Amino acid sequence: MKNMGFMRSRNFVIIAVVLSLALGSCGKSQQTMTSLPDADTPTISASNIPQATVTVTPAPTMENPEYVIKLALDYGQKQASVDETIKYQNQSGQELSNLVLAVEPNLWADCFTLKEIRVNGQVSTAFVLDGQKLELTQVLAPLEIITISISFTLAIPQINVNNQAAIIRTQVFGYTSRQLNLVDWYPFVVPYVPGQGWLLNDPATYGEHLVYDSASFDVTVRFAGETAPVVAASGAETPISDGKRFLLDKGRSFALSFSPDYLVKSQDVDGVTVISYYYAGNALGGQAALDATVRALQIFSQDFGTYPHSTLSIVQEETDFSMEYDGLYFLERRLYFGYSGADTDFLPTIAAHETAHQWWFSLVGTDQANEPWLDEGLSTYSERLFNESFSPEKGEWWYLARITPDENKNCPVDISIYGFYDYNCYYTESVYKRGAMFLQAVRDLIGDQAFLAFLKDFATQFAHRRASTQDFFTFLHQSSDADLTNIIQEFFREAH
Repeated sequence: MKNMGFMRSRNFVIIAVVLSLALGSCGKSQQTMTSLPDADTPTISASNIPQATVTVTPAPTMENPEYVIKLALDYGQKQASVDETIKYQNQSGQELSNLVLAVEPNLWADCFTLKEIRVNGQVSTAFVLDGQKLELTQVLAPLEIITISISFTLAIPQINVNNQAAIIRTQVFGYTSRQLNLVDWYPFVVPYVPGQGWLLNDPATYGEHLVYDSASFDVTVRFAGETAPVVAASGAETPISDGKRFLLDKGRSFALSFSPDYLVKSQDVDGVTVISYYYAGNALGGQAALDATVRALQIFSQDFGTYPHSTLSIVQEETDFSMEYDGLYFLERRLYFGYSGADTDFLPTIAAHETAHQWWFSLVGTDQANEPWLDEGLSTYSERLFNESFSPEKGEWWYLARITPDENKNCPVDISIYGFYDYNCYYTESVYKRGAMFLQAVRDLIGDQAFLAFLKDFATQFAHRRASTQDFFTFLHQSSDADLTNIIQEFFREAH
């Protein structure tokens, strides 16, 4: 849910080329007499002088940005000290005059304190921090690599858990009486779009606004206070002697959740360790969340392609919102409180939705603010695929219970998180439910086999990239000859 110029610093690889011409003796400084060549002696001309070959070593291409983060957390005091190093390469194809980072904690008053920024090892004061935007004035040539080191502290805010949650922006970042969550908690370089610029959207009442490049993460956690809580993390833990270290490759984001009260259950499936973190009194829901996630991973790996990480964590959340992050998702508390094991309980379905986001958000990135239907509509429809795996009847139950197709018939799917008020529509009905209705209509038209093949090919084609609505339809039209005109007119504002 979530400033300043640098000294120019460029690194060039120069290969020295030595040109040797055998034109005489070089061993003595004194002048000597040289005989003129006779008519039969060959003459060296420009055409037969050996030509020097200059070899330019190209700059190495980074697979993705790299983040190394060292976190010292005082759980009791809700304070954190962080040292972060970002290695970033300009892959835009053009010279950049600045870099823009998102700093979500700065949206909370007195939360984020910037201590120091270094660029390629040198202290820099050429930046401006304004709200969530940290702008560095730094010229970066195409393929040039920059190292940014940022030291900062966090005074972690309290999460506002109340009955008004439905009308305020979802807050996962922060702490409650028994949980502390760090999500979008570190500065990160936002995507750069040639011709458009840096992609940093404003937050809104509903929905997510951030857009991420895939990146690698190396995160170390150490505890500064007396309390050493249980840690849930986006990445896989790797042993170290002091603290905890987590690694995540090709992830959109890195989330952490802490609580001394977490109980833990886990299960391995197809090389992936699924871990459920829950509270005492909610063991039934904790097991159900684990079971549903394991099943969803198997189904979606078959339908969309292999899950890209080695772990997936489920965390019982302290608010009434579920939320996805890469390799970890939060599941809202009321699903646990009300879970009885009945077929009509929604906990497994919402767990499947959040698991689907590991493909439709994490693997395939999108602009969540301006085209939220792409990840939410696809993840909502994935709920049907999950329920259908039990029986066709369960799939029909889901459609009638979840989608309520008679509502919001005139709400377009392709609205932004800022625009649904203009259509007198609810965000979830337009983006989630109407998005799922559109996908069902496409499936009915082109058939199950073609539809599922399209989803898998789409996920494969845009893995670790960003897809747009136009990309979706271009790929869909390439995958099927069916006439989609009437369906598009029914659900979308614009033709595709």
